[in-house]
Amino acid sequence: MVGLAVFGGLWALSEALIGVLDLEVDRLLSYAIILAVSVVCAIGRAAYAYINACPAGLEGEPASVRRIAQLQRRRWEVRLIRESLQGELGELDTTLDDLLKGREYVPIDEQPSLTEYFDWVRRRPANALRMVAVAEALLTEDLPSVLAGREDAPPDPAAMLRFTQRVARLYEATVAFERKSHSVLPPDPCQHLHELHKGWTAPVRNGIQQLFAFIDRTLAVDLPATDPGKPLSFVFEFGELPHVEEFCAELARLEHQLPDLLRREFGANLF
Repeated sequence: MVGLAVFGGLWALSEALIGVLDLEVDRLLSYAIILAVSVVCAIGRAAYAYINACPAGLEGEPASVRRIAQLQRRRWEVRLIRESLQGELGELDTTLDDLLKGREYVPIDEQPSLTEYFDWVRRRPANALRMVAVAEALLTEDLPSVLAGREDAPPDPAAMLRFTQRVARLYEATVAFERKSHSVLPPDPCQHLHELHKGWTAPVRNGIQQLFAFIDRTLAVDLPATDPGKPLSFVFEFGELPHVEEFCAELARLEHQLPDLLRREFGANLF
């Protein structure tokens, strides 16, 4: 349709100019030029439409993500995941880094009693380990699955974006975890204990950084130099929660002293 419209418009314009200016031209040559221009315009319009088409399930994604999924050039799967994650995690990672470095103000929302604080802080290791377990499942199970696709179908861009959205939700949880640590004012005897569980989201963040390293390594591989029968391999290492042993020792020490601490707190509250 575009080619016909251009051809018709240029033909009408050329005829009008020839008639008005009383030009002597080779009509066959002019029509050939008009036809060539029309074909080029039609091809350009089709290429533009193809490049900017939106694959199914990606309607709300940025144009850069849609373009990678549409063109599917070399290693497009990991390029798509990297582009989506950079958009999803950029601001979250900056916030998390600021929290870990004490560069973001977080108001105190809670000042629990000793018993309330102990009930809360005992759950911190389990919650942190759950986050690490989710990160391990995402990177060691879901990632290979979305990159390989199903046996009867190629990799699905929509499935890859669902993966990156799950990673983003996990990252949001790590920010909330660290923000909670800063918003609780612990009882005086628990100040040191409280500092020990700050930064427990580090294994999750390290895992995501390793994911980006894996993508960079994948994109850097020279395909002709690789063995096509040997898939790329990468090991994700999450490590332990920072200071977890010291935390457990300090928690056990305070729990042993808890009856005395409660008596002091109760006595202080009487006066």
